[in-house]
This record gives sequence, structure tokens and C-alpha cells, in this order.
Amino acid sequence: MTAQLRKEKHQVGKDFMKNEDFYDAMNIFLEALKAYGPHVGLISDLIACFYMLGRFEDCMATAKRLELELSQALPLLQKKNAARTYLFLGKIYEETAQVAKAMSFYRQAIDICDADAAEIKIQAQAQLLRLQSFLGIKTGLAHLYRICLKLKTQSLYLQTELTHALVLAELVLFGAQTATARALQFLKNNSVLNHDARLILVDLLEECIREHLKCPELTESLKLNPLKNLDPFEETVFNFFQFPNQSLSAAELTNLEKNISIMGMLRLFVINLKRTKDRELNLELQRKVFFILDALDTDSKNMLLKKCDLNFYQQAKEIVFNPEEGTVTVQGKNLNLRKDSFALLCFEAFSANRTIAIEQINTHIFGFSANSNLYDRIRIAFWRLNKELRMITGLEKVFIFSKNGVQLNKTFTITKKFKS
Repeated sequence: MTAQLRKEKHQVGKDFMKNEDFYDAMNIFLEALKAYGPHVGLISDLIACFYMLGRFEDCMATAKRLELELSQALPLLQKKNAARTYLFLGKIYEETAQVAKAMSFYRQAIDICDADAAEIKIQAQAQLLRLQSFLGIKTGLAHLYRICLKLKTQSLYLQTELTHALVLAELVLFGAQTATARALQFLKNNSVLNHDARLILVDLLEECIREHLKCPELTESLKLNPLKNLDPFEETVFNFFQFPNQSLSAAELTNLEKNISIMGMLRLFVINLKRTKDRELNLELQRKVFFILDALDTDSKNMLLKKCDLNFYQQAKEIVFNPEEGTVTVQGKNLNLRKDSFALLCFEAFSANRTIAIEQINTHIFGFSANSNLYDRIRIAFWRLNKELRMITGLEKVFIFSKNGVQLNKTFTITKKFKS
């Protein structure tokens, strides 16, 4: 009886979804979940509603619940339904930038498919090839490419998924001309929906932007057949492609965040980070990017760091300190500290130690009398020094202050050098 009632309630919610009333559908699914307990299909549709409503934190939390329910229900599920759920989880984790988990679920979808799930297997293979190509992971890519190249299907939807994946794979394996030729040839088919054409072309455009690739055939094609009805992410990428020197302001980026997934915003942040000439915005974008990345599992973070070429922003940078000249240098950028005895003493001390206790700093650098204002006076002094150093390091804090002491940011090492 409970299962039947849940099924009926679930169907009511699905009817709302068909009419794109995701808010009411979400509430019905939540009621069904509370009244009749969990079910793989019900939770999946609830996650889909959260996603469409831009509630990405709820997506991530509920995806974990779906994982648990799937593991418990797996022995009772048809392999086709299990594969479909693995595929769905992969897509959700990809949209929330958890790319390592997404790849894992795409592989599980492929592995569990039987003869009745042939189309789902094709879809999962295409998704895995597309994501692996996007991430630039070449291990096993050629093998997966060959498999997808030979797959045949009468479904236009699956043909589109395969073409999307093959285009990105060819961009990695061969180059822009081969990838562009495949994309444009497929899009000559008048049956291809505008939404699907946008999906393929926008991802291709983004990679051309990121890799600074020239695609004259693609540019000419877009002049003759401009993309229409673009969503906010697609429109931004298209504009970036059309105007190579364009960057977005903080206000424009904030406005976009309301309508774009975590993965989408990360991708836009990275493009803008490498274009903006606004130093303050550049610093804020760095912090935003690493705020997203630091919340991910280690594998996903490392994959995206490599993909987005972000290791520069976190690899150890050498600060060269010359006590004779009173200067510090970071990657060719100089700052003169000759008139700042506090800064000179700091760099002298931290060239030998990465962490120094407050009492030692006071004794060797300041010589303040111990009182209730001691910590604030030292904190303000380091805040001012960090602000000055930001102009050559690009980061908010070189020295990290706490009640117990001051620590040199792990991103930096200090090397003391004299005139030769």
C-alpha cells in the first residue's frame, strides 16, 4: 500500500515537472519522501528539481542520499534502472564540479549495463569520453575514442551525445580543424535541435578560448548561422569567443551566479581570471576559484587544477629578499622596503623560520611593552605589510596572523640573497 501511494504521489510531481513547474514538483516529492519513505526514482526526480531551481547545495546533499538508497536497493533493481541512476548521479556530480566522482559513476553505469540497457551504455560511454576529453586526461582516451567512434544508433539524441564527445576528444587527440569539421558536418542535419547544436558548439568554443586556438571555419560558420536562444552560460562563452579582449566585472559575474551551476561558474571564473586587467578582481577571482576547489574531493580538485592550468596560483613561489638593497622580488616584480625597518626585520626573521611565536616577534622586531593592545598592534602591522606585498604576489596574505604566532603562507618560500 505504501509503495502504491508513493508511486501515485510521485506521478503527480512528475506531471508538474513536465509542465516545468519545478517548485511545486519539488514540494510534492518532499512530501512523498516524508510520508512514504525513499525510492531511487523519487529521489532522482527531487534532485532534478533542486538542480533546475538552482539549489546546488541541496543537489549535492540529496545526491549522497541517492547513493545510499541505490546501494541498498541495487540487488532488487533491474540493471537498466541501476545504470540509469548511475548515469544520473554522474551528471549531477559533474555539474557540482565533483568530476572524479562523475567519471566513477559513468564507469559504473557502463559496467552494469546488460543487453536491455544498450542505449544507456552508449550514453554513459559518450559522457565518459566527453568528460575525460574536457579534463584533458589522455590515459585510456584513445581506446575510449575508438569504441565511441564505432558505436551505431538510430536515436538522434544518442547521435548528438556521441558527436559532442567525439568533437571534444578529437580536439585533444588531433586538433581544432578535425574537431570543427565533425561538429559542422553533424550540424548540417536539419533535424538537430537548436539546444543540441548549442551544447556541442559552446563546449568547442570554450576549448578554443582556453587553448587560444584559431578556428576560422567555426568563426565563419557562426557568422552565417549565429547561435540563438542561448542560456546565460552559453551566451557568456559565445561573447568571450567573439571578443577576445572582453572580461566581466564583479557585478556581471555575481549576476550570472544566480543561474549557472557550480561547474559552469568555475569555468567562467577561470576564463575571466586570465583576462581581467583589474588586479583587485583578479585576486577576488583567485579566492573564489579556490573556495570552490577546496570544497571538493582531492582527486576532483587536482583534475580541475590541471585542466584549468591553475597550479601557478598555488605552487610555491620564491620571494627573494636582498637585505643590502632592502628589496623583495617575486617572479620579476620588485618592492622596495629600504625605508621600512619592520618589513626588513620580518623578512630577515622569516628567511630562517616559517612560523614565529608572537612573543618572539615582539622581542626581536617590535619591542613593544606587553599590554592588552599588543596583539592588535602586531596584527595591524602585518595587515599593512600584506597589503603592500599583495601588489607583487597577487595573494591576500603572505603572512598569516593568529593569536599564537605568525606563519609564512605555504605558497611562498623566502630566500635571502646578497649582491654578487
